[in-house]
Amino acid sequence: MTITTKTKEQVNAARRDTLRWEQYTSGTAYMLHLNPLTYQRRPYKVVAYGNTPAEAIKRYYAGLDGTNPKELLCNECIAVYALPNPLQPEEGEKLWGSEGEGSSGMEPKRHRSATQTTT
Repeated sequence: MTITTKTKEQVNAARRDTLRWEQYTSGTAYMLHLNPLTYQRRPYKVVAYGNTPAEAIKRYYAGLDGTNPKELLCNECIAVYALPNPLQPEEGEKLWGSEGEGSSGMEPKRHRSATQTTT
């Protein structure tokens, strides 16, 4: 079995990636309920980290590398729940979001013109 040695650039890139991941996952874990703004997609949940719910939303939208405009344009955060144990994603107390939204009533929002009726 041959052992491959890593170059100095590979070692430094791995070290930077590890530090970036540790910074990205620092803080409290939150469960974000997201509503896709694209046609016929269902709402979904993700785990995000931050010191506050607002920071967790910002970190999720920014992504690991700090630039992820596709997530910002294609998803809307509709609720944030506390996540007591990130390894077992069971939602805790609701921290942000309007009434009626959450795991039981997650329905996609309809565009205003779709709900209006003409007379």
